[in-house]
Amino acid sequence: MENRPFDVPKDQLFEFMKTKFILQARTLVNACDFYGFITNSFVLIARKLFQLGTQTLKHNMVRPEQRESLERLVSELGRISAESYPIRRTGWLSQGVSTYIKSSIDTALKDLLFGHQLEIDVPSLKGHIEALEFNVSVEKHTSPIDVKSIMLKYKSLIELQKEVELQRIEIKSAHFTIPSSHPHSLPQSISQEKVRQVKRKKVITDPDEFFPWEVTIDNVQTDRSNFRSHAKMSAMSTLPKVEAEDTPLPPLSPAKRTKILKELKEACTVMKDAFTLQRFDRMTKKQLQLIVRIGEKRGQQQCYYVRNIYQMWANASKEDKRFVDPLTRNSLSPSEKDDIMRKIRYLNPKAGDPRNVRVQKDPKLLLTVRQEGDFYHIHIARKVGSYTVILYDLGYVPATIESNDVNGDANGTSAAIISMIQELFDKGRLLRTNFIPYTCCKVHLGRDIKYWTAPSSGDEFVRGINLKKFRNMATELYQYL
Repeated sequence: MENRPFDVPKDQLFEFMKTKFILQARTLVNACDFYGFITNSFVLIARKLFQLGTQTLKHNMVRPEQRESLERLVSELGRISAESYPIRRTGWLSQGVSTYIKSSIDTALKDLLFGHQLEIDVPSLKGHIEALEFNVSVEKHTSPIDVKSIMLKYKSLIELQKEVELQRIEIKSAHFTIPSSHPHSLPQSISQEKVRQVKRKKVITDPDEFFPWEVTIDNVQTDRSNFRSHAKMSAMSTLPKVEAEDTPLPPLSPAKRTKILKELKEACTVMKDAFTLQRFDRMTKKQLQLIVRIGEKRGQQQCYYVRNIYQMWANASKEDKRFVDPLTRNSLSPSEKDDIMRKIRYLNPKAGDPRNVRVQKDPKLLLTVRQEGDFYHIHIARKVGSYTVILYDLGYVPATIESNDVNGDANGTSAAIISMIQELFDKGRLLRTNFIPYTCCKVHLGRDIKYWTAPSSGDEFVRGINLKKFRNMATELYQYL
């Protein structure tokens, strides 16, 4: 029977019901009853089995006690081999078919995670998996394919589709605003109440005269101001309460004020706040003591009143943007950020540190760090059902740099760099977007081993690692914390 050598009975003494023919026929019938279809790979086999069973019954080549059982089996074979029975089209059982299905699912998972258009029809993919599962169930004694793992991965794909849709709904609801009602014209008596404006009298004893009815209540001139004076507002408002442990600003004598102004003139590019353009020599003593200087060279530093530069920093952190000098676009050093925080807390002791702001991120994102020899290998992955999908390969980081190699700098060791990368990830500041679709990355990673061992200008090597490149990465990471 075309590469399927079934034993053919020659007389009634032959144990026909224990042959491969019966085993194959029963397995095929059971699979069709379970799935409700037959694949095109087994239609021809079912028809040949039906013919062979029919001939066996016709020539009475089966024992009498087994005839009824064979008749029922042949009837079932006739049913599943009929043209009216549902046929599922699929490739023949092979490793290539399962590899294609796995590859299609993996591609679909990546497309969903990165926001790309799906190139496959997901529902039809389920049909291919069921057909493959049918073939494997019929040939399970010879099949090396694990269809169960393929189906689990497919279910993970369906689960991810639902998660993507839910995230889209959450984003829409977060930006949803109640539409304003359709404007209706209010009655004139309410919307624009007319008043009669008194004309100025030549003589106080003259009778009152009025202007025409052209004045509304919105622009009536009165002797009373619409605004309270600054003095009254200051008297009613309460200043932030200073905690007992906070050190108040020292008193500022005229000599000290002159000295501060002289220092600012020598250090700053201009003698005014870059945000408000207020001149330093016209600031109050408290404002003058709270000027922040940014930059390395005296005479070329950018100078800002601390409240303004802090507000810009806080806004950048809330919007998950990089905080830079608004004039030079250079990043601020850790000491400059510390100076901002120290001075802003003279104004508001409870001012939050923007470096501690945590950006919301997908809880299923994972950062994996594995040591491979003298290097750490870093990946960002995401849990999808029972699987883990690698999103980004963040390359290698040297694992052998210790504090002795960097003059005791605790922030410049291999352990410190891995800790900073983990902290940035935990705070949601490593990726540019922390929800589907993801984008990477805010800091320069993805370095291979050759990058760390290759020479460049002004190099210093420690155990084969370019220390200059290593310090540059440490500095960049620290600026984002």
